[in-house]
Amino acid sequence: MPFIGMLSKILVAAMAAEALIYAAAAWLLSFLGLISPPITLAVCAVVALGIRANVTRKMFGVSEHFRYDRAPKDELDAAGWRRLALAEYGAVLRMFCCYHPFEFLINQRGPAKPDSSMPILCVHGYVCNGAYWIPLKPALRAAGFHNLYTINMDPTFGSIEDFARQVAARVDAIRQETGAEKVALIGHSMGGLVSRCYVQHHGGDAHVSRIITLGTPHHGTVTAKSGPGEDARQMIPGNAWLTALNAEEPKPVPITSIWSTHDNIIAPQDSSVLPHADNLRLKGIGHLELSASVPVQQAVVAALRYRPESPR
Repeated sequence: MPFIGMLSKILVAAMAAEALIYAAAAWLLSFLGLISPPITLAVCAVVALGIRANVTRKMFGVSEHFRYDRAPKDELDAAGWRRLALAEYGAVLRMFCCYHPFEFLINQRGPAKPDSSMPILCVHGYVCNGAYWIPLKPALRAAGFHNLYTINMDPTFGSIEDFARQVAARVDAIRQETGAEKVALIGHSMGGLVSRCYVQHHGGDAHVSRIITLGTPHHGTVTAKSGPGEDARQMIPGNAWLTALNAEEPKPVPITSIWSTHDNIIAPQDSSVLPHADNLRLKGIGHLELSASVPVQQAVVAALRYRPESPR
């Protein structure tokens, strides 16, 4: 049995509790002769989907309220907004009803057999785990990157500094397994801050060839104010930890920050812009959708292939 991370345990328990509530409601209504079990279960399914749709809607509302001043060229028409909302809602359902709860069953945490390609460690974000990277892996393999690794950082609501130490241990293990001198890091959301923290504070500059961040709140996000845990507090705009990190002289590790003008979690969205990074702005992509977005996948591959000494 593979190691089961804390987030998987939380989500499986929550889903089991929700299923029991729905089953009890179906039994009670059937027992009272009010509604047949099939109809009750159908109503429960609609309620479950509706709850998740409402959470997604609220996150878009908050992010739009605190959005940065978008240029007219970055605005979406009605069809673009529909596509964005449906794609992000689909990502919410995939991630939190399938991928994250059952990460220990469906996510391959390392390659079956390391080869000579660049080792890549994918670092997940807040309230996520290594399964976040399932949509991105096929695109990376198709581009010739087969040494793909993930990490599950525990506890779920811990400290970014502690997460960075876990990344350090994972990188050391990958280097020992592959014989590679350096590892590339791809970080989603908080995972980008963890990657930067590892490089800045825990000796990662000697072992990391580059960092690629996806939707990372390099300057914080207002949505973190409602999140539990020290990691959420460290992502509130203006907090002492993040302010100190951004005030430090950057280590000589190339960083590419890929972000969306319509990110529904990072607000304001241009918090992902890092002065010393290669910043790539995309539009019409939700926060969880980033790893499944074809333009993002293409940008990640291009960043991995880029060599500073050659034209991009």
